[in-house]
Amino acid sequence: MIGTPASDRKKTLSGLEFPIGHFLVEQGTLKLKAGSAAQCVSESRRDGRCPHGMELPTLTAIAFYLVISTVGSQGFTVEPAQSDLYVPIGGDAEFTVRPAGAIESGTWLFKGITIVSWVRTFSSIHVAYRSRVDLNSTSGSLELKSVNESDNGDYTVSLTDVGGVQASATITLHALEPVSTPNITSNASSFIEHNDTVVLTCVATGTDVSYTWSEDNSVISNGGRFELSASNNTLTITGVLRSDGPIICLASNAVSAKISEPFPLNVFYGPDIPIIIPEPDTPAYTPGTDVTLTCYAQSKPAAMLSWYLQGVLVHSGDKLNIPNVSSKDIGRYVCQAFNDVTGRYISSSIEVDVLEPVGNVSLRSTNSYPVEQRDSVLLTCSSHGTHLKREWFFNNRPIRHNDRITISGDILLIDPVNVADTGVYKCIVSNGLNNDSAETYLEVLRKYRGIPSM
Repeated sequence: MIGTPASDRKKTLSGLEFPIGHFLVEQGTLKLKAGSAAQCVSESRRDGRCPHGMELPTLTAIAFYLVISTVGSQGFTVEPAQSDLYVPIGGDAEFTVRPAGAIESGTWLFKGITIVSWVRTFSSIHVAYRSRVDLNSTSGSLELKSVNESDNGDYTVSLTDVGGVQASATITLHALEPVSTPNITSNASSFIEHNDTVVLTCVATGTDVSYTWSEDNSVISNGGRFELSASNNTLTITGVLRSDGPIICLASNAVSAKISEPFPLNVFYGPDIPIIIPEPDTPAYTPGTDVTLTCYAQSKPAAMLSWYLQGVLVHSGDKLNIPNVSSKDIGRYVCQAFNDVTGRYISSSIEVDVLEPVGNVSLRSTNSYPVEQRDSVLLTCSSHGTHLKREWFFNNRPIRHNDRITISGDILLIDPVNVADTGVYKCIVSNGLNNDSAETYLEVLRKYRGIPSM
């Protein structure tokens, strides 16, 4: 604003007129004369009395200038600290502005109402705001206490610097109700893994509430098995997994934020493939050993476990005890797990074997007097017992495979025989429990030699 020219016959003071005689010009500046009514106002006398007995007129506003520069300053601006001010309902709003220079006077307006106007340190506050407003006349900043929704809107400050240049700024107040602690609800109390879909809804009171979902400290976004509603307050999880959850909902607006209690998902799953643990753990047991088989399958609720041998139910429960194991207990044991909520069956098995002692070892030949370069000989090493291991010897030396000798389990084949193959053949049978052996003599005849009579 530019001051009224000094050549005018009267000066305006909030609608009051002062004759030109109340003003004088000193060093290019228009000032009030001593003893004038205007000077009385400028001295901030509020008791209704002025010097020299002059009465102070009642002022309805103070949108005026006591000192009017004849030369306007250049580049005067006012910047708001923020154009949008967010405050919780019941809180105090700080309308902070930053003028580019010293302030002579100013006003704050809201919806056509002058909240406050001032000149230097003298201010006039609207009656409706007197208990709620604090003004910093130096900076032009304003504090409005205990705001509510009716206070929302644009607040405009107009400031005039000492040179008479006016600038203004507007700040929009958003008085918001803070958010309440959010609450999560679900479409069901329990779910079956892989089969069911979870729908979670987050609800909180407040103004302009936004919602964010998280799991394991990571924000959940749209994609894969997770789907968010347009307003983000609903989270859908398809093909729920046992690893899903707990889920947290964050409710927030511009003035507050609160999180829900972690929401666990009650997911029924399994059973997984059973794990069977034998005790003692060995490929085969010696007769008389007490054997325990333990079956475990991850499942919620706990799986019902059953043991089968050759298709026959032999026990129900997670542990199967086989006391004093013997050859009659040999076989494949199956542990079957069943979840009566998911309706799923699954099983696994383990072989139980028993070491029977080695005994009755015998060694037989298909031809005791073969002819060299013509005949072959098949030696068979037979034995009772289980988990048998056989070793072959010729004249107490280990026999190895070659182009004429083949060893396969309990059989040794020599094809064709040579005279050098004449001698003692021995088979040693063992199984870690005991060992036994048998031997036989083989005589290889030369060609064209008669076969001895028996």
